[in-house]
Amino acid sequence: MQKLWTRLIGATLIVLVITSSSIGGGLLNYDDERYISGNPWLEMSQEDTDEPMFTAYFDGHYHPLTLLSLKMDESLGNDPIKAHHRTNWLLHGANAFLIGFFIFLLIGDIPTAVGVTLIWGLHPLAVESYAWMTERKNVLYSLFFLLSAIQYLKYRKSDDKKNLGYTALFFILSCLAKGQGILLLPVFFLIDYFEKSSLFDKSKWMEKAGFLVIALFFAFLNRQAQAEAWDLGGNPYELSERIILGTYAFAMYAFHTIIPIDLIPYVPYPTEIDKEIGGMHYIGIPVVLGYLAALYLTYRKGLKVWFFGLTWFGINIVLMLKILEVPYGNYILADRYAYLPMLGLLLPIIYSISQRLKSENSNTAYIVLAVIGLAFGWLSRTQIGYWESSTQLWGRVLEDYPTYGHAGNMYALGALQEGDVQEAIRGFQNMIDQNPSSPDAYVNLAILYEQQGQAEKADQRMNQALDIDMESETVLSKAPILMFRRGQIKRAFDLGERGIELYPDNVEIATMYARAAAQLEMYDEALNALEAHADDAEAQPLIQTIQQLKNNPGQVEADRARAQAERLTQEGVAAAQAGNDNRALQLFSQAISTDPSFHSAYANRGSYYAQNNRLELAKNDFLKADELAPRNGQIQAMLGKLFADLGDTEKSCEYYLKAVEIGVQINPALLQQCR
Repeated sequence: MQKLWTRLIGATLIVLVITSSSIGGGLLNYDDERYISGNPWLEMSQEDTDEPMFTAYFDGHYHPLTLLSLKMDESLGNDPIKAHHRTNWLLHGANAFLIGFFIFLLIGDIPTAVGVTLIWGLHPLAVESYAWMTERKNVLYSLFFLLSAIQYLKYRKSDDKKNLGYTALFFILSCLAKGQGILLLPVFFLIDYFEKSSLFDKSKWMEKAGFLVIALFFAFLNRQAQAEAWDLGGNPYELSERIILGTYAFAMYAFHTIIPIDLIPYVPYPTEIDKEIGGMHYIGIPVVLGYLAALYLTYRKGLKVWFFGLTWFGINIVLMLKILEVPYGNYILADRYAYLPMLGLLLPIIYSISQRLKSENSNTAYIVLAVIGLAFGWLSRTQIGYWESSTQLWGRVLEDYPTYGHAGNMYALGALQEGDVQEAIRGFQNMIDQNPSSPDAYVNLAILYEQQGQAEKADQRMNQALDIDMESETVLSKAPILMFRRGQIKRAFDLGERGIELYPDNVEIATMYARAAAQLEMYDEALNALEAHADDAEAQPLIQTIQQLKNNPGQVEADRARAQAERLTQEGVAAAQAGNDNRALQLFSQAISTDPSFHSAYANRGSYYAQNNRLELAKNDFLKADELAPRNGQIQAMLGKLFADLGDTEKSCEYYLKAVEIGVQINPALLQQCR
């Protein structure tokens, strides 16, 4: 056994070293915004919840152990993103080791066990599961899946009930990490076959009854989670079409397991790229028929390793083919779905290579398998690079699908997230060039220009979007916002009214319509629009505000002036951030003229003056802001810095200490002079 442990540990360390670059990945705009930055149980999230993890459905899943593991990462250093990536990487390394140990227990061949550890661990198809933070559930459920399979195999060899107890424990933990853990049940039958040459050993059926109950329970929970999050009947494809696409996906998983080249992080359905089902999509049917024939022949001929491997692949991939009426995603296949299944194809191939080469030279098998593993490792390093940032991820998708609007949009948004505004503009413009009849890119450009304080360009792009498709949900969600900010309240109201007719479930449309209706003193219409969204966090305060306006009509003009002043101030901030100083100053001054009691306008204009070294003007504005909002700690801190710049230490300390008293964090070095 020492020889086994030494070689398995060595292979695992090689896997960890070669895949270690995955630790440096960033926060992607592909579901990480839900699992990481929007996860209400994580400290870095702006969301919040009182619901315990173990009773919550999240993102269409019941996987509390996954959520708990992400929460635990926060205690591993000061960089939670790196901690999430590091944990995924370590879990993958552990899975590679466990796979090798499982294979050794199954067939007793060390070269095969070591070869599977190395090649599976370095396989490019595995990259998505550990290089993407969101896929914690995949590497975590696999860990307990393998531990459960190992314990069941030990039980079948020894008949020790203790191993059966561990089997049940790890089975439950796997299901708590991801619902796919229920597939352990058919794997137990497969292990029975390998050990006792019988797929259905009736003497062991009763002990599997408990596992069946567990599997049905978790299947029910996850179906409920899916029903809560998604439209289960929303798949646009008929059953016959899903069979064609599902068998195509099956063929691609098998092909990429053996020849892992040209892997794409996101493979859209034909309709997503204006294509029809045909041609290459039909290759899956003969492949599946060939697979079924291979199952029959290997079973009849007693080729246990081949039958075990082929069946393992089928069991673990079948739910990922989207043939059943499952939640619809816009992609045909995903590398992560092959994470555990590909073991089934790698095992018999590596075993056959090992047995063939061992007969010639005991070391030849290790050398050949090491060469294959390192070649896969080189491919994996490239694949890991695609998962380092949003632009690299979606840029890779666009290489193969340049007209795919969703990928183009995500690429541009990724560039914006990474702080590259010009690349984001270029990305949206490229979307327009590729598909000028789609309004989405025009809308996104309008929003981007608005954020940059370029109101004229923003209006131009939004009007183009309206000309292309005035009934698009995207257009009707965003256009009223721009109209409202421009003071075009009636137009914002009309667009919102049409939006509610077409998309009654869209809370963004409803809230914008309600704001416009309230500005037009149509309070009942505003409240009726929000009634369907009374539980929404954004709608609730708006409902209260509109109710107050309805009960106090005299407040309407003041609120209207304040709303306009807030809008002008926001535009001024955007203009300042974009470097348009003259426009920023003009907007801040307009905000003050519109509502002379709005402290934020004075504070922002004061900041503008301070940054441009016009300190006396800055002082006047900051003092006015302080007069209007005497308990605003940020204004006190601004005054502290301003008086420090003016050389008035006494005044500086006075305002710094006021800010600290209110609760603002001030650099201790700045306070040193005040003690």
